[in-house]
Amino acid sequence: MGSLCGFLRGSLIFYNMKRILVFLLLAACAAGSYAKQKEYKVKTALEFVKSLGSDRVITVEGIINLSDVLQYDDKCSQAGVSTLKAYSEPTAKISREDHFDGYQLVLNLCNNLTIQGSPKGGAILIEPRYAFIMSFRNSKNVVIRELTIGHTDEGYCEGGVLEFENCEGVQIDKCDMYGCGTEGITASKTTDLRCVNSIIRDCSYSIMTLSSCFNVKFNDCDFYRNREYTLINVASSLNVSFSRCRFSQNRGPLFYVGDANLSMSDCEIYHQGDLGDLNLDRFATTKYSRQNVELTGKQVGPTVKQNLNPSKQHGIASYDNEPAYEPEPEPTWEDQVIIMPDSYKVADVRTLTGAYCIEWPEDETTVKFLYKLYIDNVIPFKPTNQSANTLTKTLQDENRNVVQYNTAKGWLSLVATDGLRQTLSAGLWNRADGHKLLVVLCEKTVDGNLQQDVVCYDYNPSDRILTPDVLTYKQLTTALANAGNHYLILPRDDKDIKMPTKSFNPDNNFVIKWNGQSFTKPSPVK
Repeated sequence: MGSLCGFLRGSLIFYNMKRILVFLLLAACAAGSYAKQKEYKVKTALEFVKSLGSDRVITVEGIINLSDVLQYDDKCSQAGVSTLKAYSEPTAKISREDHFDGYQLVLNLCNNLTIQGSPKGGAILIEPRYAFIMSFRNSKNVVIRELTIGHTDEGYCEGGVLEFENCEGVQIDKCDMYGCGTEGITASKTTDLRCVNSIIRDCSYSIMTLSSCFNVKFNDCDFYRNREYTLINVASSLNVSFSRCRFSQNRGPLFYVGDANLSMSDCEIYHQGDLGDLNLDRFATTKYSRQNVELTGKQVGPTVKQNLNPSKQHGIASYDNEPAYEPEPEPTWEDQVIIMPDSYKVADVRTLTGAYCIEWPEDETTVKFLYKLYIDNVIPFKPTNQSANTLTKTLQDENRNVVQYNTAKGWLSLVATDGLRQTLSAGLWNRADGHKLLVVLCEKTVDGNLQQDVVCYDYNPSDRILTPDVLTYKQLTTALANAGNHYLILPRDDKDIKMPTKSFNPDNNFVIKWNGQSFTKPSPVK
């Protein structure tokens, strides 16, 4: 029995020593893998592309335009770059992928790769507007740091800065990703992506898209001057977090979270438009303001900044080979705040509606333009006898256009009878937080059909600024769309908005009730 125990004890010791030796061997191999990373210092696109691969550190000095290589067959052959059809699976490590107006760089199975800017600064650019600067596929342990990365020309529809597909262990540190066709980062089926002290700015369609990703972190990053459509799209992803990040001067719905798991801590959001489906009540340490500010006072991005921006002078070539310039999209009321003029001493329904119509009068065929002429005293509106002894003021011009308002009850209407045959109505609600809600409704009849346009603003008395209230706007327009054949009537003697049916059937009428801060969902009139 003693011999058997001794044999077992010896076997166990041998087994444990074997495990330790295997562990040490694996650790040594891993350390050796990183220790054997080759180092390259490059100043040209050809040097950069030739140096790409696994287990290496590439230091970029100056500005490199990848199109100086990718657009030329002989240089790609010299650099060992294969050609890949658009949306095909790569087989080689380094490829150029054919897109609408040129080639993008695809790096496949590139592991333990670091691309960094030199102490003097480094930038990587590309010319095709519909191509990513770098697209990483099936790669692990990729580090990108101290770089400015962007397009020479601004594009649309597709073609961002960095793309990651089925990657693992991505680190983006102190980078400036700017001005591209779509967005700064596009990642799918990627795990352990960390972006710190970096900037995504001036992108034409959004900020980022994360799809089926896990463990993605953004720390101490700035996102500004991006525009169009939903800006941060997160779908089917887990453990996505933003910490000490700042958002400002962006246009469009800010977040689409959907079924993703997202957290925020100590962030600053300055956004005039729609926040999307982001519920800020869940993130107590995140500050939110409806004003836009220029982000300053924080060292974010490359230590040596290149201050590069995409050119907007080039567009897609038209069929007659002339440049087809794509203009900047026209701003809408949802994109801009309105600062009340100093001459408006009282912020009542009359002056707040006037501030909106002065900012957005459109043209002389609109009722808003007529109200602008009234509030500016360009057209004399004279009080009628019936308004002498009442809080409701009634005024009329020589063309029988009528303005009525009651500042105590917070309602106003303008009926334009001279050719326009349009009406404008407005309501002002006092909110529980000390702010005011302004709703302006313009309507006209076209080919027998009533058309209504509504805008909503939040007024802050402390800074005298009207900020677009997109959430209330969506609530009202969605209620109309869901109800079908209905229209809105702003209140005069109470606080609720009526929604009668155009068929004049009282059994189908709805009401949207005021709750002191916003409105409830439409409910049938009892």
